[in-house]
Amino acid sequence: MQTAQVRPWLPGTSASGAAKGTAILLGGLTLVGFVPTILLSVSIDGARGSHLPSQALQWVVTTPPGALLLTALCLLVLGPPVVLYSMWQLRQQVAQAIDMTGWPPIAWPIPWPTCPQPSSIQRWFGYGRREQALSLIMLVLGTLLAIELVGIFIASSLYGFYELGRLPCRTTGTGCSPDYPFIGIALASLWAAIALSWVVRFRWLRHVEATSRVWLRYRTWLSMTPLYYERQPGVTPEAAAATLVRFSSALTVPLARLVAIAGLVMTPYVLLVSASFVLSGWLRLQWIPG
Repeated sequence: MQTAQVRPWLPGTSASGAAKGTAILLGGLTLVGFVPTILLSVSIDGARGSHLPSQALQWVVTTPPGALLLTALCLLVLGPPVVLYSMWQLRQQVAQAIDMTGWPPIAWPIPWPTCPQPSSIQRWFGYGRREQALSLIMLVLGTLLAIELVGIFIASSLYGFYELGRLPCRTTGTGCSPDYPFIGIALASLWAAIALSWVVRFRWLRHVEATSRVWLRYRTWLSMTPLYYERQPGVTPEAAAATLVRFSSALTVPLARLVAIAGLVMTPYVLLVSASFVLSGWLRLQWIPG
């Protein structure tokens, strides 16, 4: 058992290592780029001597702890759908993983289907009338959702610009209110959610490798599809394939459903950005110089 845990030199790139590196890269970008910028912005706003009618809002938008709390709350909203969608995609890759034990990466095939390609209707809507009808319904609902989200985003952005034009500095020449960093907080939360999804991928891939006794590999870090694996010593192809089935999702999703699912995943972020426009514009009018 101890020998099976030793990871020798293997061709290609470790799937768990690529996930860990991506998580570090995205997490570092969030912590070094977005978070300091947000904290600096709220610190400057807090030092201007202005205040809002509500002490709670004053603390959230003008103090670093308040901004961090708001970022954490946004992450709680954005994190679950992003992580679930990422894991669903990863399970699809595991279902199509190829056993290339003993072969160098140059010999690893790209799994082009050898059977006749399905028609465009079958790729988009699946097979069978019932499945195609369900895919069509999901595509229509997803399209309506996308149209509604675009409308909400446009309306909220127009409201924000409208309130910007009503500021006292625009009409009386007095000082302008600060630019509250709600958009930056929403963007930082999205990047943090994506980084968190890669952390979850890393831990899950390590669990799959330990349970299945295989090493999951990519051809390169820049090409994270398709997924290959090398069997550990003493593991038969049948045993490895049977164990990986427990972690895979063999269900092929038509493109119409994939579009609808992607729209649902992005819905919380679009709503947060739209709310950021509205809240930022409203708070500018509540700003009291002093």
